[in-house]
Order: sequence, then C-alpha cells, then structure tokens
Amino acid sequence: PRKFAIHVKEQLKEELDKMTTQGVIRKVTEHSDWCSSITTAIKANGSLRVCLNPRRLNKSLKR
Repeated sequence: PRKFAIHVKEQLKEELDKMTTQGVIRKVTEHSDWCSSITTAIKANGSLRVCLNPRRLNKSLKR
C-alpha cells in the first residue's frame, strides 16, 4: 500500500468509489502484473486529483 495524506482519505475513497461505479477502475483481488500505484493532488478548486504512476507499465512497453 502507498502512503497518502490522511486528510484526503475520505475524499480519496469517494473518488475511487465514483471511478469504480463509472467503470474506470476495478478492484483487483488477485495478483496482477498491471497494477500501478497512485498519488493524489489537490486542485485549485479544492477537489482531489488522482494521479497514476505507470513506471512498472512503462517498463513493459515496447519502444
């Protein structure tokens, strides 16, 4: 599990729930080589931005 700012915990949960409902993401219960870590940023309007770190995915891409 990645660390994140505790003060955005509820906002992050709401955003992830919304993204799950919209079909953007899904919960993974088994091992996957395609998982990427996330981080968060607060937008100027105060809403939460969920950012993806695709470092492991990038290593697997053919260039």
